[in-house]
Amino acid sequence: MQRQVSLQTHIWILTDVPAGPTGCPVCTEDSIRSFLGEHDIILLVETFASGFPDHLFPLFDSYNVPGIKLSDTTSGRLSGGVTFLVRKSLSSSVEQVPVEYDNIIVLKVSREVTVTPTDVLVVGVYLPPAGSDYYKDTEIDNGLLILELCVIDLLEKFGDLPFVICGDLIARTGCETGSASVLPDGIFSTDDDDNASGWKDDMTRHSKDVNVNAFGRYLLNLCEQFELFIANGFLPGDEAGDFTYISNSGCSTIDYFVISRTLFSYSKSLKVLPRVESKHVPVRLQWIGPVGTGAVRV
Repeated sequence: MQRQVSLQTHIWILTDVPAGPTGCPVCTEDSIRSFLGEHDIILLVETFASGFPDHLFPLFDSYNVPGIKLSDTTSGRLSGGVTFLVRKSLSSSVEQVPVEYDNIIVLKVSREVTVTPTDVLVVGVYLPPAGSDYYKDTEIDNGLLILELCVIDLLEKFGDLPFVICGDLIARTGCETGSASVLPDGIFSTDDDDNASGWKDDMTRHSKDVNVNAFGRYLLNLCEQFELFIANGFLPGDEAGDFTYISNSGCSTIDYFVISRTLFSYSKSLKVLPRVESKHVPVRLQWIGPVGTGAVRV
């Protein structure tokens, strides 16, 4: 009989977080390390760093794509940077997949952990905003095209493995879903209360950010193309579609979990968490597998 697994996957965008004494962002402080320790797979985005010293996160293995130096930038700070922290108890079940794209990191997580029919590709992303100096060094002016090319490469390599795409996508999508039609029949009705607790009876997605920008329209098109669905404002725990970026100049939802339709049966909740260290607040996705002989948090 299959065990029940609760897997906490977490995004934290580090933009505007002041550096600590080591030069790394303040996420290295003890209180924040304790908070991160509640999760299993953590995505840190815009680290502005080449990596983190191993001793800062003793419970985790680190998978890192360093920030890059932009050619037109005179400041010493790197741009971007993406890091996955994976709990050491999961290390034998997680493999980094090499990709040749800036600010994108991919992990293949074993189905033994996710309790899904296949392994799952978890894609951590930081996309520079429109007008960024980053695009002066490339022939592409839209980071979502870079993400699209990466997804195509992964599909060619792994076939139909499902995706969890997460990070700062700079996309404002309003209340649009991508495509309600991509969800499988019966997704909202199951005899397994633990596996579908809180599911609603309609396909409505909500968002406090009602605006749709050019990046958002592109993301919605990608959802249609690859049978992906935006989890923000849809899964239990984020029924209102909370803002993920909060500043004096305005609020928006730009930090996402976007998942393959086949993973909705294994997605328990999504929550935007009330932390104030950065203008980007943490977002947490919890997966849960089929009910077994007890609950095991991994």
